[in-house]
Amino acid sequence: MSTQTFDLIFIGGIAMALLAFLSLLRTWSEGEGAARALVIGLLAASMLGYAIFFSPLGYTVEEVPDVFYRVIARVLH
Repeated sequence: MSTQTFDLIFIGGIAMALLAFLSLLRTWSEGEGAARALVIGLLAASMLGYAIFFSPLGYTVEEVPDVFYRVIARVLH
């Protein structure tokens, strides 16, 4: 797999983590069960873990904005 694929999985994991957080806030404010938020969170953690551990170059915190830009440039081209 190329690094572009890992970048896409990494950004997808970040997006899923954001969705899980928002879902968790909604269920917490409405007093409902958080099963959906937990499933989305587990999916996000799995995607992030896969991208971080199996990427040949790995990721650092400083590199995250560059990864976003690479994925956006790939989508737009």
